[in-house]
Amino acid sequence: MIEAPAKGAAAAQSESAAFDEGMVIDLSNVDPEAGGFAVMPRGMYNCVVDDLTFGPSQRSGNPMWTWTFEVEGGDYAGRKLWFYSPFTEDMKPRITKVLSRIAPELLSGPFSPGDIAAQGTLVGKRAKLRVDIRKYEGKDRNNVRDILPPEQADGGDFLAS
Repeated sequence: MIEAPAKGAAAAQSESAAFDEGMVIDLSNVDPEAGGFAVMPRGMYNCVVDDLTFGPSQRSGNPMWTWTFEVEGGDYAGRKLWFYSPFTEDMKPRITKVLSRIAPELLSGPFSPGDIAAQGTLVGKRAKLRVDIRKYEGKDRNNVRDILPPEQADGGDFLAS
């Protein structure tokens, strides 16, 4: 097997300088509170699991999955949505419901949440997300309310859940 030689720091700096050549940016008049993505309207979005990580919740320290979904198609194609699944006793039914809809094979026996995340087992799984809008730190944000099977076109009464 032939391996390419590792790039030295000088070569990497040279590539960076070539990319940056002539670029000037002025952030002095930019409001750090402005910008970001526009909030998507409430609705159902076809998505794919783009990433899944396992680690402690920042708030509680409980073990949890952090799901990253990517919207497929439509005006919001490529947008990312996040969903959190803490592994606590009261949240196990919610995790079971989600897995029964998009990865029922995981419900046949015990599994390691860390291994599932590290192996990318759920990456590429498709789902239909029910997305709502909620206030977070005074601003409207998208909130994933439910994860449905990808083929389920109608999740019932949106406001009932």
